Amino acid sequence: MPTQEAERVWTEHVYELASRMLFTKVDSWFTGINTNVPGKQKRTFLPYSGGAPAYREKCDEVAANGYEGLILA
Repeated sequence: MPTQEAERVWTEHVYELASRMLFTKVDSWFTGINTNVPGKQKRTFLPYSGGAPAYREKCDEVAANGYEGLILA
């Protein structure tokens, strides 16, 4: 999977999980909304809210596949 495609798939997965969380519905620095900084009014969410076991499973899967979709420098 090309890196941009891998990024898109992961981001959609993270956003889908986050959509169930109440704190993603409010404007705050945690969700990327910062009214003190011009251009920082787009909602984003970076933490993985699917739980540690699922995150570890995905990390192990990516490692087992030679870090497919990642560019390591």
